[in-house]
Amino acid sequence: MRTLVLPALVVAICLLGAIAPTPVEAVVPVRLEHVPLQAPPGGTFAADGIVTSDPQETAPFAMLALALPGEVQVEVRTAQGDGDWSTWTPLGHMHDEGPDPASPEALAAAEAAGPAAERTHPLWTGPADRLQVRALDGDLAGAEAILIDPLGLDRSVPERAWDAMVAAWNGTPRDTATALAAQPTILSRAEWGADESIVEDPPAYAAEVDRMFVHHTVSSNGYSQAQAAAAVRGVQSYHVNGNGWNDIGYNFLIDAYGTIYEGRAGGIDRAVIGAQAGGFNTGSSGVALLGTYTAATPGSAMQTALEQLIAWKADVHHFHPTGTSVAVSAGSSRYPDGQAVTLDNISGHRDVSTTTCPGDGPYNGLPATRTAVRERAGDLIVDQASDITSTRVVRGDPDVDRVTFAATLDPPGDWQIDLRDPAGDVVFRAQGSGTAATGTIDLAGSSWALGSYEWEVSADGRRSALGHLEMEPPVIEGALASPTQALADLDGRLTTPVAVSAVLWPGATWQVDIIGPDGTTVHQQQGSGDRVDASWSEGTAAPGTYLWTVTAEDADPVQGSVEVRYDILDRLADTDDPIAAAAAVSAATFDGGEATVAVIARHDVFADALSGGPLAGRNGPLLLTPSDGLDPRVDAELDRALAPGATIYVLGGTAAVAPAVADRLAVHGQVVRLAGPSRVATAAAVAEVVLDRSGEDRVMIARAGPDDAAPWADALSGGAYGAAAGIPVMLTDTATLSPETADAIDRLDVASTIVLGGTAAVSDAVVADLPSPSRMAGDDRTATAVAVAQRLWSDGGTFDEVLLANGYDSTAWAWALAAAPTAARRGAPLLLTTPTHLAAPTAALLAAGDVRDGTVLGSAALVDPEVSYAASDEIRRGR
Repeated sequence: MRTLVLPALVVAICLLGAIAPTPVEAVVPVRLEHVPLQAPPGGTFAADGIVTSDPQETAPFAMLALALPGEVQVEVRTAQGDGDWSTWTPLGHMHDEGPDPASPEALAAAEAAGPAAERTHPLWTGPADRLQVRALDGDLAGAEAILIDPLGLDRSVPERAWDAMVAAWNGTPRDTATALAAQPTILSRAEWGADESIVEDPPAYAAEVDRMFVHHTVSSNGYSQAQAAAAVRGVQSYHVNGNGWNDIGYNFLIDAYGTIYEGRAGGIDRAVIGAQAGGFNTGSSGVALLGTYTAATPGSAMQTALEQLIAWKADVHHFHPTGTSVAVSAGSSRYPDGQAVTLDNISGHRDVSTTTCPGDGPYNGLPATRTAVRERAGDLIVDQASDITSTRVVRGDPDVDRVTFAATLDPPGDWQIDLRDPAGDVVFRAQGSGTAATGTIDLAGSSWALGSYEWEVSADGRRSALGHLEMEPPVIEGALASPTQALADLDGRLTTPVAVSAVLWPGATWQVDIIGPDGTTVHQQQGSGDRVDASWSEGTAAPGTYLWTVTAEDADPVQGSVEVRYDILDRLADTDDPIAAAAAVSAATFDGGEATVAVIARHDVFADALSGGPLAGRNGPLLLTPSDGLDPRVDAELDRALAPGATIYVLGGTAAVAPAVADRLAVHGQVVRLAGPSRVATAAAVAEVVLDRSGEDRVMIARAGPDDAAPWADALSGGAYGAAAGIPVMLTDTATLSPETADAIDRLDVASTIVLGGTAAVSDAVVADLPSPSRMAGDDRTATAVAVAQRLWSDGGTFDEVLLANGYDSTAWAWALAAAPTAARRGAPLLLTTPTHLAAPTAALLAAGDVRDGTVLGSAALVDPEVSYAASDEIRRGR
């Protein structure tokens, strides 16, 4: 007799088979890969225009899907080894099968999908390693095959032995919950081998399940009972690794042999939000029939399992199998976002999407399915379309004083409604008999304990409907203070009152407290009603952060803060338009009919305008206009401000200010054009007029260029002083004294010169050629402006007001230039600043103690409010 010696591995496998439960085929790791279709450019064209990919060999697979660049109608065939090709099988597209459009899961999936975003349903092919695809109405450029192997076709014999062992130990049956409508046997995720490692996020839940959607997976019906669980694993892998979803999309699946599979994780008796009816996932549960039922009818085992599952879910979630309910679309191919839709509580996927799912067989059978489910569900408590839902109420809010609990009994019977407080004591009970179970409780007043109340509607022989009512403290809503940054003058008086507001509830009593930086209460106000309306405007306020608090009865207090800043500076010419700015400065400086002169310069180039401030002096405005026409706002301001017989100086030649402009100006007074071949020559011509009028023998010297270095900065700070003192600003090159300026100095008998800026602006060589020069300079243009203020404007005395202008932006010259007459009339030096912060030299001058007031020139875009606040702080510090 022969002796047969079995390898230990075989013995182990045999023993394992003898002791292990085998509800499903061995669980193996699912392999999924994307394989580009092999096709020449445009594919292979048949005579009828069908585009066919080249046959290609691949790694073994048992399920496949396609990723397509568009909605192309495709068919696929497969083969294994040298075997015959299968028949061509169409692959359906996954219309709206997936997460709700705007959900985080959908957004993540769209990002992961890439350019080939159109997906087909997965097709169960059975073992295969060759494929070919054809497109019936498009091409296959960029298309990919998604190959799935849930059978372990490429695994070795030892690996398959290990798979069997794992399957056996994972096959522990799950406990079945006690139910009045019996829970059918449901294969757990562990039993069918769900891959929990690919599920990244926890499940999301709806408040309740109101309906069931029936689907089919549009895969082959040719799987064996042993292969069914592998097909489910393939669907999970495709949904997660192929589509980018968080988990398998369906809540349940049913195979042709009547096995029910737990789908998306989260609890079979809970309202898990799936990815199965895009736009309608929330509040629904989806069950997929494993296979294609476009024309076929589910077998008796599958149909019975479907009815048992939905009957149990209807009992658990208290929806009526033959009833309807209203759902609001989150956006699907059939119903736009926000549209309310009345649906059967047992519906097919096609009821909410432009798809044929779940196929004509199951869909046409839904009326009979609903009737059968109703018979299986038994006696029901239905709580749809009633107030008996988990909700939240606010203690003391009269709008929710009365809460009604309502449910329907089918068939009628005796019922009882109980409400238990957070301690578990029954605080409300209603009893009765019939179809409608209702009870109303009065929750008025503040005696109710805060916390979670449990309600229960019960009836003999039926599953109770349960829920929670959260009794919450009242909430202060919309609390805010306006403005969030308040301003005060130098004495600490608020110049902008602070209003605190909030929304409460009828009959509420409230209090507002405002606490200063030192911890003292600066304002307290009380009131009653559903609106908080408090205002703080009295008393004094030091700069700093003030905390405000709104309190009202049981509500949690709400706090916020207000920043108090000093801002004593006015803002003039609060516009970004230089023409409007100059007109606004004029209107603020001269009364009607007061001005005896006016200076007109082009608005877009500073060259000729640099010397205009001293020319205007104290006697009239400096206005800006386009070169080719007199701006109507300038026309109107001249008409308002000029006295009869006024002189109007036009700066620059006819290319700068056109003759037509001068002709129009003539209606307002005598027009005198001052011009030269360059800005230096124009400044010399202006100087002659200024000196003749003032009798002075001094001039100021500033650099003429280059333009990109903003040469106007020093000229403007000096020009404002020149307007007050009758001293013109003349221009020169940096390295050598310009001939036009030298000639004018000699011709006009200039006795002394004031040089504006350091050696980078006007060199020592130039200074050496000037009569009795003195230099007004600092480390930068802000420091030069301070030097002009301290050494020229004070002249042994003091000044108590300043003008503050942007000295850096390329177009900022217009505001400072137009303000020269204002500075002259007010005796206020022109200081310069950056757009966003106060320079140290300017801050030091303001803090010296003499300045009491000031004006910012230009809009917040030119001089940020923070500059004004900082200047105000320095002025206050000086006091």
